[in-house]
Amino acid sequence: VGVGDASQMAVGLLSESLATVVSGLNVRDAALPSGETPSVRLGAGCMASNDAVARLAGLPASGYLLDVDDRGATVRANDAEGLRNGVLTLLQAWESHFALTGEQAVPEMRVVDWPNMAIRAVSLPLPNSRWGHPNDPPADPDMFLAFLHKTMVRTKMNMAVLIIHQAMRYETHPAVAGPAAWSREDVKRVFDTLRRWGVEPVPHMNSLGHMNWLCIP
Repeated sequence: VGVGDASQMAVGLLSESLATVVSGLNVRDAALPSGETPSVRLGAGCMASNDAVARLAGLPASGYLLDVDDRGATVRANDAEGLRNGVLTLLQAWESHFALTGEQAVPEMRVVDWPNMAIRAVSLPLPNSRWGHPNDPPADPDMFLAFLHKTMVRTKMNMAVLIIHQAMRYETHPAVAGPAAWSREDVKRVFDTLRRWGVEPVPHMNSLGHMNWLCIP
Protein backbone atom coordinates (compact mmCIF):
# COMPACT_ATOMS: atom_id res chain seq x y z
CA VAL A 1 0.00 0.00 0.00
CA GLY A 2 1.39 3.37 -0.95
CA VAL A 3 0.23 6.44 0.92
CA GLY A 4 0.45 9.61 -1.17
CA ASP A 5 2.11 10.54 -4.45
CA ALA A 6 5.61 10.35 -2.94
CA SER A 7 5.25 6.59 -2.55
CA GLN A 8 4.78 5.68 -6.22
CA MET A 9 8.47 5.04 -6.99
CA ALA A 10 9.02 3.00 -3.83
CA VAL A 11 5.84 0.96 -4.32
CA GLY A 12 6.88 0.24 -7.91
CA LEU A 13 10.30 -1.03 -6.82
CA LEU A 14 8.79 -3.17 -4.07
CA SER A 15 6.10 -4.73 -6.27
CA GLU A 16 8.52 -5.40 -9.17
CA SER A 17 11.01 -7.11 -6.87
CA LEU A 18 8.44 -9.24 -5.06
CA ALA A 19 6.48 -10.23 -8.17
CA THR A 20 8.77 -13.22 -8.77
CA VAL A 21 8.20 -14.71 -5.31
CA VAL A 22 4.73 -13.49 -4.30
CA SER A 23 1.74 -14.36 -6.46
CA GLY A 24 -1.28 -12.12 -6.58
CA LEU A 25 0.39 -9.14 -4.93
CA ASN A 26 -2.29 -6.48 -4.41
CA VAL A 27 -0.96 -2.95 -4.70
CA ARG A 28 -3.26 -0.08 -3.86
CA ASP A 29 -2.92 3.59 -3.08
CA ALA A 30 -4.47 4.86 0.12
CA ALA A 31 -5.52 8.39 0.94
CA LEU A 32 -2.99 10.28 3.06
CA PRO A 33 -4.54 11.21 6.42
CA SER A 34 -3.98 14.77 7.57
CA GLY A 35 -0.59 15.17 9.21
CA GLU A 36 0.68 11.67 8.36
CA THR A 37 4.06 11.27 6.72
CA PRO A 38 4.28 9.39 3.39
CA SER A 39 4.63 5.65 3.89
CA VAL A 40 4.75 2.28 2.17
CA ARG A 41 3.23 -0.73 3.91
CA LEU A 42 3.65 -4.42 3.28
CA GLY A 43 0.92 -6.61 4.73
CA ALA A 44 -1.00 -4.90 7.51
CA GLY A 45 2.00 -2.74 8.25
CA CYS A 46 3.79 -2.09 11.51
CA MET A 47 2.88 0.69 13.91
CA ALA A 48 5.76 2.91 14.99
CA SER A 49 6.07 4.33 18.48
CA ASN A 50 5.52 8.03 19.03
CA ASP A 51 9.21 8.63 19.72
CA ALA A 52 10.18 6.95 16.44
CA VAL A 53 7.75 9.08 14.44
CA ALA A 54 9.02 12.17 16.26
CA ARG A 55 12.57 11.25 15.29
CA LEU A 56 11.55 11.05 11.62
CA ALA A 57 10.82 14.78 11.61
CA GLY A 58 14.45 15.50 12.45
CA LEU A 59 16.08 13.15 9.93
CA PRO A 60 18.20 14.55 7.10
CA ALA A 61 16.90 14.50 3.52
CA SER A 62 16.27 11.00 2.14
CA GLY A 63 16.20 9.50 5.64
CA TYR A 64 13.62 6.89 6.64
CA LEU A 65 12.16 4.66 9.32
CA LEU A 66 11.68 0.94 8.65
CA ASP A 67 9.65 -1.12 11.11
CA VAL A 68 9.00 -4.86 10.71
CA ASP A 69 7.02 -7.13 13.01
CA ASP A 70 4.67 -10.11 12.64
CA ARG A 71 1.95 -7.88 11.15
CA GLY A 72 4.05 -6.63 8.25
CA ALA A 73 6.46 -3.84 7.39
CA THR A 74 6.13 -0.08 7.16
CA VAL A 75 8.55 2.43 5.66
CA ARG A 76 8.08 6.06 6.64
CA ALA A 77 9.95 9.02 5.19
CA ASN A 78 9.66 12.73 4.54
CA ASP A 79 10.36 12.49 0.80
CA ALA A 80 10.20 10.12 -2.16
CA GLU A 81 13.88 9.14 -2.05
CA GLY A 82 13.61 8.33 1.64
CA LEU A 83 10.77 5.91 0.88
CA ARG A 84 12.89 4.41 -1.92
CA ASN A 85 15.84 3.92 0.45
CA GLY A 86 13.65 2.29 3.07
CA VAL A 87 12.06 -0.11 0.58
CA LEU A 88 15.51 -1.07 -0.72
CA THR A 89 16.69 -1.79 2.83
CA LEU A 90 13.62 -3.98 3.31
CA LEU A 91 14.49 -5.90 0.14
CA GLN A 92 18.12 -6.25 1.24
CA ALA A 93 17.00 -7.70 4.57
CA TRP A 94 14.68 -10.13 2.80
CA GLU A 95 17.44 -11.28 0.42
CA SER A 96 19.98 -11.66 3.24
CA HIS A 97 17.55 -13.68 5.38
CA PHE A 98 16.69 -15.95 2.45
CA ALA A 99 20.38 -16.50 1.65
CA LEU A 100 21.08 -17.52 5.25
CA THR A 101 17.96 -19.57 6.01
CA GLY A 102 16.14 -20.39 2.76
CA GLU A 103 13.02 -18.78 4.28
CA GLN A 104 11.07 -16.10 2.38
CA ALA A 105 10.75 -13.73 5.30
CA VAL A 106 12.12 -10.57 6.90
CA PRO A 107 13.30 -10.54 10.54
CA GLU A 108 11.66 -8.16 12.99
CA MET A 109 13.61 -4.91 13.07
CA ARG A 110 13.58 -1.17 13.43
CA VAL A 111 15.91 0.81 11.20
CA VAL A 112 16.53 4.56 11.38
CA ASP A 113 18.83 5.54 8.54
CA TRP A 114 19.81 8.23 6.06
CA PRO A 115 22.49 8.62 3.36
CA ASN A 116 25.70 10.48 4.18
CA MET A 117 26.05 11.64 0.57
CA ALA A 118 23.26 13.23 -1.45
CA ILE A 119 24.70 11.97 -4.76
CA ARG A 120 25.79 8.33 -4.98
CA ALA A 121 26.93 7.80 -8.55
CA VAL A 122 28.87 5.47 -10.79
CA SER A 123 30.22 6.03 -14.29
CA LEU A 124 30.04 3.21 -16.79
CA PRO A 125 29.71 2.80 -20.55
CA LEU A 126 26.71 1.40 -22.32
CA PRO A 127 27.61 -2.24 -23.07
CA ASN A 128 27.75 -1.60 -26.83
CA SER A 129 29.76 1.63 -26.68
CA ARG A 130 33.01 0.34 -28.23
CA TRP A 131 33.92 -0.63 -31.76
CA GLY A 132 35.41 -3.90 -32.95
CA HIS A 133 35.87 -7.47 -31.73
CA PRO A 134 34.75 -8.69 -29.22
CA ASN A 135 32.20 -5.87 -28.99
CA ASP A 136 30.35 -6.55 -32.25
CA PRO A 137 27.69 -8.99 -30.95
CA PRO A 138 24.37 -7.29 -30.06
CA ALA A 139 23.88 -6.23 -26.45
CA ASP A 140 20.36 -6.50 -25.04
CA PRO A 141 19.02 -3.31 -23.38
CA ASP A 142 16.86 -5.40 -21.04
CA MET A 143 19.90 -7.38 -19.87
CA PHE A 144 21.74 -4.12 -19.22
CA LEU A 145 18.78 -2.80 -17.22
CA ALA A 146 18.69 -6.01 -15.17
CA PHE A 147 22.41 -5.52 -14.44
CA LEU A 148 21.85 -1.91 -13.36
CA HIS A 149 18.93 -2.95 -11.15
CA LYS A 150 21.06 -5.50 -9.29
CA THR A 151 24.23 -3.44 -9.01
CA MET A 152 22.96 0.14 -8.71
CA VAL A 153 19.33 0.30 -7.67
CA ARG A 154 19.50 -2.38 -5.00
CA THR A 155 22.58 -0.71 -3.48
CA LYS A 156 20.82 2.68 -3.28
CA MET A 157 22.84 4.45 -5.99
CA ASN A 158 20.91 7.42 -7.36
CA MET A 159 22.93 8.62 -10.37
CA ALA A 160 24.47 6.87 -13.39
CA VAL A 161 26.90 8.64 -15.71
CA LEU A 162 26.45 6.62 -18.91
CA ILE A 163 29.18 6.81 -21.57
CA ILE A 164 27.49 6.83 -24.97
CA HIS A 165 30.28 6.81 -27.61
CA GLN A 166 29.08 4.72 -30.60
CA ALA A 167 26.33 2.99 -28.62
CA MET A 168 23.46 4.87 -30.26
CA ARG A 169 22.41 5.30 -33.88
CA TYR A 170 22.48 9.07 -34.35
CA GLU A 171 19.92 10.42 -36.81
CA THR A 172 22.21 13.19 -38.09
CA HIS A 173 25.48 11.20 -38.18
CA PRO A 174 24.67 7.51 -38.77
CA ALA A 175 28.30 6.68 -39.63
CA VAL A 176 29.30 7.23 -35.99
CA ALA A 177 27.22 4.28 -34.76
CA GLY A 178 28.99 1.04 -33.90
CA PRO A 179 27.90 -2.34 -35.25
CA ALA A 180 25.90 -3.13 -32.10
CA ALA A 181 24.45 0.37 -31.60
CA TRP A 182 20.98 0.75 -30.11
CA SER A 183 18.23 2.85 -31.57
CA ARG A 184 17.44 6.21 -30.04
CA GLU A 185 14.24 4.66 -28.64
CA ASP A 186 16.18 1.89 -26.86
CA VAL A 187 18.57 4.37 -25.27
CA LYS A 188 15.63 6.54 -24.18
CA ARG A 189 13.95 3.47 -22.65
CA VAL A 190 17.07 2.76 -20.57
CA PHE A 191 17.15 6.37 -19.37
CA ASP A 192 13.40 6.46 -18.62
CA THR A 193 13.54 3.18 -16.69
CA LEU A 194 16.42 4.42 -14.54
CA ARG A 195 14.47 7.57 -13.70
CA ARG A 196 11.47 5.43 -12.75
CA TRP A 197 13.77 3.54 -10.36
CA GLY A 198 15.04 6.76 -8.79
CA VAL A 199 18.39 6.84 -10.62
CA GLU A 200 19.22 10.01 -12.57
CA PRO A 201 20.98 9.10 -15.84
CA VAL A 202 23.63 11.55 -17.06
CA PRO A 203 24.74 11.08 -20.70
CA HIS A 204 28.50 11.37 -21.12
CA MET A 205 30.24 12.32 -24.35
CA ASN A 206 33.98 12.95 -24.57
CA SER A 207 35.35 16.34 -25.48
CA LEU A 208 36.81 16.74 -28.97
CA GLY A 209 40.31 16.09 -27.66
CA HIS A 210 39.27 12.62 -26.54
CA MET A 211 37.18 11.65 -29.56
CA ASN A 212 39.83 9.72 -31.49
CA TRP A 213 37.30 6.90 -31.75
CA LEU A 214 35.35 9.05 -34.21
CA CYS A 215 38.11 8.38 -36.76
CA ILE A 216 37.40 4.62 -36.76
CA PRO A 217 34.48 4.76 -39.26
